[in-house]
Amino acid sequence: MLPANGDHLPGCKPLVLISLIKACSHQALRENWTQVDGQLVKITSLEQAMALHSQASLQNLDWNVYVASSLVDVYAKCGTMHDSQWVFDSIPQRNVVSWTSLIAGYARNGHGTTALERFQEMHSRARAAPNAQTFVAALQACAAILEEGCGKDRVLETCMALHFRAAKLGLDSDVFLANSLVDVYSRSGSLEDARRVFEGMPNRDVVSWNSMMAAFALHGHPQQALDLFVGMKFQGCAPSAQTFAVLLKAAAKLGALQTGKILHAEISRYCCLDPELQTNCLVDFYGKCGSMVNAQRVFDSTSSSDCSIVTWNSLLVGYSRQGDTTRVFALFEALDRVALRPNGVTFSALLAASSHAGLVDKGLEHFHSMLSSYGVSPDAQHCRCMVDVLGRANRLEEAVQMANMYLWSRGNVGEEAGDRCNEE
Repeated sequence: MLPANGDHLPGCKPLVLISLIKACSHQALRENWTQVDGQLVKITSLEQAMALHSQASLQNLDWNVYVASSLVDVYAKCGTMHDSQWVFDSIPQRNVVSWTSLIAGYARNGHGTTALERFQEMHSRARAAPNAQTFVAALQACAAILEEGCGKDRVLETCMALHFRAAKLGLDSDVFLANSLVDVYSRSGSLEDARRVFEGMPNRDVVSWNSMMAAFALHGHPQQALDLFVGMKFQGCAPSAQTFAVLLKAAAKLGALQTGKILHAEISRYCCLDPELQTNCLVDFYGKCGSMVNAQRVFDSTSSSDCSIVTWNSLLVGYSRQGDTTRVFALFEALDRVALRPNGVTFSALLAASSHAGLVDKGLEHFHSMLSSYGVSPDAQHCRCMVDVLGRANRLEEAVQMANMYLWSRGNVGEEAGDRCNEE
């Protein structure tokens, strides 16, 4: 437990203070977000970070670049980048650690363009040269921009520039940097560049293999993702939870039920998967392959505490694909008994099931209850389902009205994405 206030740390030395701040950072990573004045923060960790900051100021240690860099990092992990930037600005002599902490903080909090601006500022104004961790933070910024949907071409160009600069400094062989390059190249559309980096790596860890498998799966080569697992095992690299998550998705794309069953058996040999992720991946896989008996068996064998709404949705979607409307509606009603709140995916499965069964009134009932009873705003997917439901019942006027709502929804989504890009 960290101290509640600075009075509990008399005569604290810099190394002790740095250790306490780092412990607070680790705690922040595990803490859930809380909304405060419209902003999501890690409230408990933030309060402790502020107490430690106060202690540093009382002992005149906040000028120490390593103490200050730790504060930059912890404030970022608590979600308060204004505090992180304020501490950074107060550092008299910044080094690569402080710059990297700030860049990574902006990237982690979804401010990708700002993070890249700080990286460029470091390059043009600071004396400190970037290290491998700095380039990793800049690539995380690229990933944040991709998540905003703001242009793969722009990110690919930036990734290439970062790769070139890292190579000039002899840093591109760093395994963490290379892993980040594989991930960003793939997500920005260049499988060949991702593969080139992967094949050129002198050393690979499990993240390297996972990133390349995910790249093959993302670009429509699921069989190559599965083949890569053979090479991974041959080189003696133990798989992680993410390994099996990627492989099961690849097998689902191929409809390879037998391969998935083999992977299921492989999972039981390792203790790397957390129960919730294991259940989610397996239920989703079996559902996509149409093997609802196996999907239900995995679901039933899992403790209810390990079944999140993601797990329930996987089962709902699987039964919806099979047209088993009775099971879909029964599962939806069971959600109330386990105190889980449905989300947009849940209602997509319900509306799709209503459409397959021609249950117009049932579909309308669920559609109208989304927002009024559950606080879930209908999106384009839900409107599209309802157009199908109404169209099949020959209720054309209502279908046209719903289609107009669908087009309006699509327009708003596009405008919001554009606004986010412009803000960045």
